Amino acid sequence: MKIGIITFNSAHNYGAVLQVWALQEKLKNEGHQVEVINYRIPAIDNLYQVYVPRWISNNSMVNRVCHKLQYMKARVRTPEKSKRYKKFEKFIREVLPSTRPYHSYEALRNAQFDYDLLITGSDQVWNGNITRGISGAYFLAFGDENVKRISYAASIGKDAFDEEEKVVVQKYLKGLDYISVREEKAKNAVEELTDKEVDLVLDPTLLLDKEKYDKLKKPFPVKGGDYIFVHNVHLVKVDARLNAIVEEISARTGLPVVNNRADYSFKNEIAKFSEGGPEEFLGVIDGAKFVITNSFHATVFSTIYEKKFITVPHFKNPDRMRNLLQLFELENHLIAEVKDIPKDLSELDIDYAKVNELRKKARVTSEAYLQKALKGPKTVPEAITPEKKYLQSKDKFSCYGCGLCRELSPDAICMKRDEEGIFYPQIIEGQEEKAKETVCLYGNESAGRAIKAAYTAHLSAEEELEVCSGGGVMKALAEEIWKQGGVVAGIGYYNSLFPEYHLAENIEEANGFFMEKYVEETFNDIFSQVKNELVKGRKVLFMGSASKVDALYHFLGKEEENLYTVQILGKALASQKVYEKYLESLEQSYGSKVVKVEFDNKIRTAQKPYTCITFASGDIYVSSAYSNLFMYAVRRGHTTRHSMYTSKYMEKGIAVADCTVKNNSTKKEAFPMGEDMLCVHTEKGEKLLSLVANQLVMQPYEEAELKQRVPLTEGRTLLMNKMEQGEDMQEIILFNRQKKK
Repeated sequence: MKIGIITFNSAHNYGAVLQVWALQEKLKNEGHQVEVINYRIPAIDNLYQVYVPRWISNNSMVNRVCHKLQYMKARVRTPEKSKRYKKFEKFIREVLPSTRPYHSYEALRNAQFDYDLLITGSDQVWNGNITRGISGAYFLAFGDENVKRISYAASIGKDAFDEEEKVVVQKYLKGLDYISVREEKAKNAVEELTDKEVDLVLDPTLLLDKEKYDKLKKPFPVKGGDYIFVHNVHLVKVDARLNAIVEEISARTGLPVVNNRADYSFKNEIAKFSEGGPEEFLGVIDGAKFVITNSFHATVFSTIYEKKFITVPHFKNPDRMRNLLQLFELENHLIAEVKDIPKDLSELDIDYAKVNELRKKARVTSEAYLQKALKGPKTVPEAITPEKKYLQSKDKFSCYGCGLCRELSPDAICMKRDEEGIFYPQIIEGQEEKAKETVCLYGNESAGRAIKAAYTAHLSAEEELEVCSGGGVMKALAEEIWKQGGVVAGIGYYNSLFPEYHLAENIEEANGFFMEKYVEETFNDIFSQVKNELVKGRKVLFMGSASKVDALYHFLGKEEENLYTVQILGKALASQKVYEKYLESLEQSYGSKVVKVEFDNKIRTAQKPYTCITFASGDIYVSSAYSNLFMYAVRRGHTTRHSMYTSKYMEKGIAVADCTVKNNSTKKEAFPMGEDMLCVHTEKGEKLLSLVANQLVMQPYEEAELKQRVPLTEGRTLLMNKMEQGEDMQEIILFNRQKKK
């Protein structure tokens, strides 16, 4: 089996590189071909650079010269850091079997990997404080969807996920086939967000015996024989507790000190270990008589090399050390203060025969998990049982908001806005049994249709594009249906600032049909209305999202000859409450009620649209659609329903309609007054297009793409929580934008 591992492999941290070495070694010993995915993000790499390059000029030659000078200066100022950097890079490059470097999540998503299995972990890969936000990369949200995905000993680095991280983590956990973590608190935190089994396993370094590490180890020569090795992992913080304990033990044993910190010296210090690489790290521990550390992995290797040791609790995360020492029944070696050191140091002697036996027993569970995950079946996507559907599970990721269940059972189900202002089905009191008879689209999505032909297109009559966000293809199709005596179902504005579905008999009734809305529509019985028109023998053109079109087909239960459908590819929709609060914020600023909203006004061109909001006072708020705060929140995915982040239609690019239309106006090469991407999927779609082709300027389009990705970040939860607390919507969005959430 070919396996790819993603972790913090580029961290110049002994534990980070040795744990990934241990995991790949364990897997290689079982006959697998293993590769480390060399994912190098600035949040990790910049911590260990000899210096961090900064662009000081627009001239690349000037920058190169300055960077070389800065590097030379840094080497002179911190020679030990430079030497250690080279050793770590050599280890990463030559000892860890790695891919080429990937410097962004987008690069990972675009990479063509050929793995049978992907593993995330170990290390704090699910700690958003380190990765600067929860990263899909460390939840394996990349690569072929048919590849099995597991976590091994993943850590969150804290007691629980931050509140704003939870919905993001919940989404990504759905993509993992098997889950394991390395701390009890991490297990509790993950179990809160998934119904999957979460195993507790050992850090990978504990899966191998000393003999394996001996093959990697390099000696660290120290003159004078026995010594205390001091390993302080705090990058800048002075650990006064650890330093005091070191001085006490050195005084009581007479042992000199080898210290890993270049910025601090002990009284009886004889050497520095500030330039050593991972191999020498093993050597300096093996050569020590005593180890004093606040590091988890230094503690691990102290037990592997059977050393006397004291572990000082880590400032932020002492639980990991405590759990490890409890596992080996060595709790008395966790010492926080000098006063806690036993008077008789022989009390710190260790029965390593017992420790080694306990380690072997502890490995059983971890190895069993690995075998289960390696040999077990892929569990994603899981079977969608009735219990998984929204009406029973209340899992918001499982509701498309299509309204199918409500239209099929209007006496048992209604659509209600939740606390975020998003519509979800709700069983009417007393109608629980009747509600069970309905059908849910989630788990019943259509397989999709291929692209028969794709074009860029726009109306040849430029003046008609003023009422269209894009190139006006939907307008041309609608007018053809009206010409044939049919009716068009689309989303427009009728006596409200909130969009809703409506049947239009002509262009005058299609109030806003051809402009993008960016806001979730108010629900009505549009499917029933469409069915009534079809029963009358009329042609109907239905325009909507993929889930809405698919839901209509499920509602009708059969292919209707007179039904034509257009799937609209657009941006994620905002909840009505977010939209409402944004307008209220503007109304307070202008002292007047909003009477009209245009998201994509073509004052200049469709490539540079403006958001124009008109007030009852006659005032008009105008801003670039790209800088407008509301549009920013929509683009960032802060405002939409949960299912938009995991939608099969969007992630897989499923087409269910006769045609697909997407506003393509922002492309540099697009027609200035608006352009659409048009994909045709059926003969019916081809026939309808042929009837309007003379009204359009069309060009074959080889870059047609139906897949869409709505980003889910912590900014969504921050926005929704602050909205719930009554904060001003413009200030909320501005805060998120400044924090780059």
